[in-house]
Amino acid sequence: MAYNDRDEDILSSKLDFTPGDVVQLFLKGYLHWWRSHYTEYDHDLANPGGIIEIDDHDFWGFKDYGANAAAKFAPYRGFEAYVGTDYQSYSGNDAVLVITQKSEDVHALFAEIATTSDLLSNAKLAAGMRYNAPSFGPSATVWNASGRFELPDELFLRALLGTAFRLPTAEELFANDPQDERGNPDLKPERSTNLNVSVGGSLANGRLKWETIAFARDITDLIAFDGFDPATDQALAENVPGKVRVRGGELVIDAELLDVLSMKTSYTYSRAREMNDRQIDRVPEQQAKLLVDYHSAGQRFGATLTLDYVGPVYQSVWDGPERFGNYVVVDLAGRVFLDSAHHHLITARLENAFDRQYATSLGTTQRDSDGSNYTYWNLGVPRTLEARYNYRF
Repeated sequence: MAYNDRDEDILSSKLDFTPGDVVQLFLKGYLHWWRSHYTEYDHDLANPGGIIEIDDHDFWGFKDYGANAAAKFAPYRGFEAYVGTDYQSYSGNDAVLVITQKSEDVHALFAEIATTSDLLSNAKLAAGMRYNAPSFGPSATVWNASGRFELPDELFLRALLGTAFRLPTAEELFANDPQDERGNPDLKPERSTNLNVSVGGSLANGRLKWETIAFARDITDLIAFDGFDPATDQALAENVPGKVRVRGGELVIDAELLDVLSMKTSYTYSRAREMNDRQIDRVPEQQAKLLVDYHSAGQRFGATLTLDYVGPVYQSVWDGPERFGNYVVVDLAGRVFLDSAHHHLITARLENAFDRQYATSLGTTQRDSDGSNYTYWNLGVPRTLEARYNYRF
């Protein structure tokens, strides 16, 4: 048996200053504390029926703070530009994943230039870049260029080309759990080149909106716990050699079926393969969503039906890749205003209405009896009823 006693505090501030029509200044800062105390009890194998204390209110948590300063310039009609700097500092430790006390700082510079309707009435173009310098690992520069073009017959074309990167997490860098995994402070950040192209439009005087999206992404230095040290029986974080190629598409439809009934639905296919032609961890090949909402301006109540489908998912565990996922979850919700002025609102939501049991991820641990490894499911939310009352001023 295990439980956490958690506390979180967030303090943020923002200042916007406009000294004239040409320049705007923006300043943001934040402080974020996340604290938890972990307690765990286990069976005493030397004394059957007895309980022993594994952890007693052990502390784990982090402190995260940073600041962002930016300026917007619009010296000429038809163009606007942004430049700025960003700083983030993180320190923390983890008693559960056994991450020792570590700190990291990241400095960044960014800039963007974009057109406005004064230059092109039927198009908007933008290009930007960001330079990141972390205290752990190499620095990285990313960029992107995008455009949206309005076409005849209520159609539009949108495209984005650019690069991206992901820094290793604290777990991937510093974890050192003797029974599970070990991080790697020498990990490189993930880097990728991305292309998105979409075509969309509207029909029936805007009652039906649609968009088809095609995307391609090539990832280098993908981070995964694919390595293994047989001497210590630990999974190791590593940069996967070669490229991971992601190819796929998405269809999105937003429709007003009736004056009182609307629908939003989407379907995504994503083929994300490593060099061994296996789908990468935790990325389903297929996903679909459907939301149907009943509403009426002349009545005080409404209702929503939501369906989420997730196809098969793979995750590397102690004995190799294991498959999970492949489930549909149905949520039902209703709302009613108790008064004509819409001040008093009661909402109710039945999550996972058919009580489907499914795994959102996998974990590995050891049996008490003989110390052998086994894989367990981290289960999704079971059937849950939630009711709320809100008062709107």
